[in-house]
Amino acid sequence: MTNEQQAQAEMPIWLVIVLALGGANVAIGLYERWAAKRLGVCEVPPDGGQPR
Repeated sequence: MTNEQQAQAEMPIWLVIVLALGGANVAIGLYERWAAKRLGVCEVPPDGGQPR
């Protein structure tokens, strides 16, 4: 067993759940942005939101 596998095996289950939920939130947010851009309702200004 590698060190990484050993660390994962010793990780508390609540931490695994929290990390999984955080990853799901990131994935959902990215999908929402992609869908909004595709539908043309994106809140990002056409210039990319760069300050002038």
